[in-house]
Amino acid sequence: METKPVEKKEEPVGSNSQGGQQSQSTPPIESTTQSKINPTNYEIPQAEKEKMIEELMLMGFDRPLIEKCLAASFYNKERAIEYLVSVSL
Repeated sequence: METKPVEKKEEPVGSNSQGGQQSQSTPPIESTTQSKINPTNYEIPQAEKEKMIEELMLMGFDRPLIEKCLAASFYNKERAIEYLVSVSL
């Protein structure tokens, strides 16, 4: 016995077979940002790290504290400065 494929009937945009109310269906948004940008996978070149450390040491902070604050801030220099200042108070 042969079976024929069932053809899907497309409805116009904005129509709804349940009660005739208009609803716009939007495709699901994939969280590509979270999968592509992962701070723990982002690697800063060593030369750039050293440059940041030297600049922060010129401000009078100790190297071990600078390294901890840079790591905690994912090597965001401005955020690391906020950490350094809040720790120094």
